[in-house]
Amino acid sequence: MLKSKKNHPYAKPFLKWAGGKRGLIEQLFKKFPTEFNNYHEPFLGGGAIFFELYSRGMLAGKKAYLADINTELINAYTVVKNNPDALITELTVYKNNHNKDFYYQTRALDRSNDFKSLSELDRATRFIYLNKTCFNGFTELTKKVTLTHQSVVIKIQILLIKKLF
Repeated sequence: MLKSKKNHPYAKPFLKWAGGKRGLIEQLFKKFPTEFNNYHEPFLGGGAIFFELYSRGMLAGKKAYLADINTELINAYTVVKNNPDALITELTVYKNNHNKDFYYQTRALDRSNDFKSLSELDRATRFIYLNKTCFNGFTELTKKVTLTHQSVVIKIQILLIKKLF
């Protein structure tokens, strides 16, 4: 259960995400039910809707089920929830080492065998660093097949369009 109180002004998305709904919050909330039991978010991404619900106190005493196809994204949220102090320490190290070479070395890490040996904390740190330093939140993740946020959004849009007709 979430222990949300009313008006948590600091509960805001910490990631940039393609297809983010931050700019549509007010229009979307006009369509939201005033009462509901639990919150299910199958396409978490940057989490704009979840964080807004939490900030407004609408999740108090409810369970929130957050999901996404991107396992690195879910890992990042898990580390933020369970180990925020260590994550902040690691992100500070990344910030202090930030330069062009460090960025490209960090970005290429998932293309090497070393990636498999990274801890959840190291993977989350890398993921958030790349999200903050890459162009407009478009991080490229590779696991035998190149998958970008944009390609996932396009595939989902195509599936939704097909369902409409």
